[in-house]
Amino acid sequence: MFPMVIPQDTDDHEESKNLNFLWRIDETSFNFRVLNEQFIGLDAQGDGTSIVAVSETAGASQVFEIVRNDADQNRVRIKAPNGNFLQARTEDSVTADYVGDGGWGDDDPSFFLIKLVKDMGGEYQVTNGYGPDRAPQVMRDHWSTFITEEDFNFISANGLNAVRIPVGWWIANKSAKVSVLRYVTRKRPLAALLREPLIFPTDIVPNLTTLHLLGPDRTVGSDTMLNFSVLRYVTRKRPLAALLREPLIFPVPILKHGLGIIIDLHAAKGSQNGDSHSSSRDGSIEWGRDDNSIQETVAVIDFLSARYASSPALLAMELLNEPWAQTVSLDSLSKYYKLGYDAVRRHTSTAYVVMSNRLFITDQKELFSLASGLQGTVIDVHYYNLYGDEFNDMTAQQNIDFIYNDRSAQLNDITTSNSPLTFVGEWVAEWNVKGATMEEYQRFAKSQLDVYGRASFGWAYWTPRMWRTNGVWNG
Repeated sequence: MFPMVIPQDTDDHEESKNLNFLWRIDETSFNFRVLNEQFIGLDAQGDGTSIVAVSETAGASQVFEIVRNDADQNRVRIKAPNGNFLQARTEDSVTADYVGDGGWGDDDPSFFLIKLVKDMGGEYQVTNGYGPDRAPQVMRDHWSTFITEEDFNFISANGLNAVRIPVGWWIANKSAKVSVLRYVTRKRPLAALLREPLIFPTDIVPNLTTLHLLGPDRTVGSDTMLNFSVLRYVTRKRPLAALLREPLIFPVPILKHGLGIIIDLHAAKGSQNGDSHSSSRDGSIEWGRDDNSIQETVAVIDFLSARYASSPALLAMELLNEPWAQTVSLDSLSKYYKLGYDAVRRHTSTAYVVMSNRLFITDQKELFSLASGLQGTVIDVHYYNLYGDEFNDMTAQQNIDFIYNDRSAQLNDITTSNSPLTFVGEWVAEWNVKGATMEEYQRFAKSQLDVYGRASFGWAYWTPRMWRTNGVWNG
């Protein structure tokens, strides 16, 4: 038996030696990536059985099959590309030369015990996990039920005036540029289109998995999902021929209620913060390391701006969500923000350009020198009483006092008459207080509404349509 840790974040030195990031290919096939971001594979220069980690890309020699024990799914054998199983020769040596089934006992060198340290749960993992056959229907079922026309009625009735929609970089890949007309005629019959649920196909329009609400009287928010198909909307409301020469527009429910749209690039290729919502495959952060990743992301902003600039609903373009300060340098981010701003301005002079502060910085004004010289810019800050040791033992009243004192001072510091507009782009009425009463929750929410309502661009709430994982808030 040999331990294998999958995939990340451990302070144990012994576990760190065996740390592997698991990249799923299909139900049984995987790549393994180690801490230096190289893939484990067969040594092509040796005897063909030695296991090495020297490649920064995964090919055929880096594909392994995991065979699980039916009685204990954490007990596995790993079949190498040469058809043999891996076996542990020593604590520091693994070879791919074990043939046959020796049993699942602890003395079997071909049996590995997997310990899952962190499970990524983003859209990439969901769609990759279900695979190409099942994932489309799983996502359609989610999209077609997550929001209805009733939600837009609720949004409008409560005085909210805009929604913040996070999208991923893959919206601008080649398949996204295929016309809706070609998509319909090649992949789905037109007749069937009118009978199917109203959805957004991911390869045509943004993956609108969540909708974050912004309101003038800042009373309430909701996390929602559009379920109005651009395809069906087009075929019923606009001539198909016009589709090839006109940009896609936002669906009727948004326009009907006069809601503005903030398009938020939530996931950049390579991930800007390592979280699942930024499309990281294994917790790594690879965005912004070179000019190529910056240029690729600018191209996404250019694509989105060109597509939606003519829509009267477009309020703002947010260039990036929550870049991680420890990994993303201020120089790289500033360079990208300037290029992204220019990309937006090539298509619209009226949409605001939102620039998210880096996570866990001490100077909230670090983007001011850049943003102050550009017209129509907004600085986005996110305030949560959830992340950080300081919040772990706070009482309900201490959390409320923190909002009125500390958060208020932080927001006042960046909201001045000569500063860029300020936007509390994410906050939530959730905390680490155990057994809080409804009245305490309401007072906590009110304290944030009172304070964040002073932001010069407003706020967006993340997000009352949520779920709990093991009793913990998960937005």
